[in-house]
Amino acid sequence: MWNSWVTAQGIDMRHPGVQSRADLLEELQRMSATLTEFEVVRYTHAYTLREELERYQTRVYSDTWKIPEAIFEPSVQELHARLIRDYDSLDKEVEDEVRFAIDMVRFES
Repeated sequence: MWNSWVTAQGIDMRHPGVQSRADLLEELQRMSATLTEFEVVRYTHAYTLREELERYQTRVYSDTWKIPEAIFEPSVQELHARLIRDYDSLDKEVEDEVRFAIDMVRFES
């Protein structure tokens, strides 16, 4: 929701390099590599919408770093309004599953 609003303002939100895991896997396959994924940890993270909004407002996420202030501030205001409209309260608790995995790539010689 927030990314699409910022993108509509003409800001390219993409980081350099591969844009998705599917693209990475396709490129590794093209290079005849073997990929093995090791899940290191998985847990549930609970937070409120207010806490998440604050992370955006303080530019914790690297997605926010290159957005000019003239676009960033209205984007946060729009995000705030959307959260209130969709959830009625910023104090609603949300749970996400967090998963950290390491990919091991091997190239046969």
